[in-house]
Formats: sequence, C-alpha cells, structure tokens
Amino acid sequence: MGPDDFYFEESNPKKVFLTILLILFIIGVFFGIYKYISKRDFIKLNNVDVELGTVVSTDIKDYIKSGKYEGYTLDVSNVHLDDEGLTDSVGEYSFTVKKNKSVLKGKIYVKDTTAPIVEVAELTVGVDEEFNVNDFLTSCTDLSGECFVSYKEDKEKDYNKAEGTYDITLTIKDKYNNTTTKTTKLIVKSDFSLADLKATNTEVTSIYPIDNDWDETYTLKFPKGISEEGDQFEAKILELATHDFSKYYEEKIKDQTIITIYNKYHFVLGFSVKLEFDDGTTIYVPKDI
Repeated sequence: MGPDDFYFEESNPKKVFLTILLILFIIGVFFGIYKYISKRDFIKLNNVDVELGTVVSTDIKDYIKSGKYEGYTLDVSNVHLDDEGLTDSVGEYSFTVKKNKSVLKGKIYVKDTTAPIVEVAELTVGVDEEFNVNDFLTSCTDLSGECFVSYKEDKEKDYNKAEGTYDITLTIKDKYNNTTTKTTKLIVKSDFSLADLKATNTEVTSIYPIDNDWDETYTLKFPKGISEEGDQFEAKILELATHDFSKYYEEKIKDQTIITIYNKYHFVLGFSVKLEFDDGTTIYVPKDI
C-alpha cells in the first residue's frame, strides 16, 4: 500500500466555531425579522366620503383598508358638525387612528351631492311685465345655501310678450351643480300686475334683524309694500336713522335698532324702531309719536 492510498482529514477547531457562530447569527436575524413582522399591524387607511347633512361614522372598521386594528382608537373630532351632530360644512378633514405611540392620519371628505328640494307654482304676470325667474319658486331647500334658478330654454324668457298660458321648465342648481328640474306654467294676462300683487300683500313673513320679542308695532308703515331697491326705501331708512327719539323719553337711550318688516314677496311693509334704555327696558316706537 503506497502513501497515496492513505487520506487524513484535518479539522480546524477555530474554523468550525466561526461557522457555527455564523449559522447562529443568521438564525437570529431571521428570528428577529419574524418577530418584527408578527408584531407589526401594517394598517392602511381609507379616505372616507361623507354626505353633507349626515352622521360621521365612528366605527373604526369604516376607516381601515387593511391590517390589524385591534387596540386602535378612532378620532373624527376634526369634522365640523351642527348641534344635531350632522355634518354642516363641505370640506376636507383629517381623522386619526392610534395605539400607544403609533398614530396614523387619513382624510374625510364632506361632500354635497344632493340636489335642492324645490317646490314651484304657476305664476301670473301682466303682458310684457318684468319679473324674476325665482318668482316661480315657493320654496327651495339646500344644505349648501342658495338656489340658482334658470329657464331650461332661452325662448321661455320671452313668453311674457303675449297673453296666454305657457309651459315652463326650470333648472334649479346649488353651488355644487347638483340639479333639480321642475315644470310649471306661466299665465300672461293683459289686465294683471304681479308687482301690484306683491305690493298689496300685507302678511308679515319676516323681519330683519331677527327679533323674537318684536310685538308687531310699526314706527312707519307704508300704504303698500315697497322694494328695497327703490329710492323711497333708502330715504326712509336715513330719515329714521337720523331722527332724535330721545326727545320723547326721559330715560337715556343706550341703543337704537331699525327693524325692516317684509311680506312673503320680500317687499318692505314698513319699519319698527327698537329703543333700549340704560335701565334695561326696551320699547318699540309706535307710529303716532
């Protein structure tokens, strides 16, 4: 048997130790990664749309797109609400979900996608009488505020040129272009005046500024309603504002307010002057002073 027939395996203890140490390190790294991943929640949030005038959900599930949310709390207090707890302002608001030091933020979008609620009525006018397209509306309710009314077809603007009864189609929008369509009729008569009808209506439907204590006393009452846009309105306001009411009373006047009184057509029926005295008493000045 020659020398080449023998094989001797020589082991190096240091090399073996380092190899074992490396294997243990790799195992430790993988174990650490596993523990890290197992403890992470990996939450992804939804951006949430909420309709104006509705309740904001407080269920955290509605705000979680994926991930573990056990132990997290939801905060939606940034959303502006009215006294009844309903959204009252269109806009973008933030919400948070948090647990201990982990805080995540998302977005709530309050939107108005609801068309105005509208009631209309037939309208009678004189031949060639000017009027406002809003006169067809008896009510218009929209949470975003003002309603914008227009004719569906331009030719309908000229239906008041001749006597007759005409079909009218109205388009009513809010400021976010949510739209309602209503149909009604325009009646044109040669012996009629819409302006006279508005002016002779004496039913009080509103006052400005609002005063729940007003006792229906008129300081100045017009024979028939007048428009706020006329010269007579401005002249009477100035006359009352500059009048010295202190000469009628011994008590010192602390504050003076002019209340404008309207009928249902927003014509001015008259004014009431409210006087507040230093002793805390209040009166509405009668017209016979």
